Amino acid sequence: MTELDDVDLELLTSTPTRLRATAAALALVVSGRRPSLSEVARLSGVTRQALNKDHKPVAAFVGQLRSNWRPAPESPHAKLLEQLAEARTGLTRERDKRKKAEEERDRALHHLQLAEASLQAERDRAARRDVTRLHPGTGG
Repeated sequence: MTELDDVDLELLTSTPTRLRATAAALALVVSGRRPSLSEVARLSGVTRQALNKDHKPVAAFVGQLRSNWRPAPESPHAKLLEQLAEARTGLTRERDKRKKAEEERDRALHHLQLAEASLQAERDRAARRDVTRLHPGTGG
């Protein structure tokens, strides 16, 4: 089920609409479903906008139920959430591997560029030495 903090039942049941909406929200939780303001509004016979506008305590209560909601461990929803968590973990692991591989590739590319630059500089020095030796009067 869920834990609720600072629930003012008197405020949540002060009008017939609020009472129906609160009962609908609790019925969703008890049935193992995650409550939504749209579903609560539908079950209580009002619009979602009406709950947001005229019945803010109910909307806040549904928000609190929704944020604290946990499925029963044996429910299909809990199993799906577990599979989703495993998939996200795997995705994070693969993303980390990809980032590491990209960093290694970038490092290798940088070293290759440095090696090419060093090789080109060596070729340029060798070409200057050869040109210097071919000048008359240099002793070459």
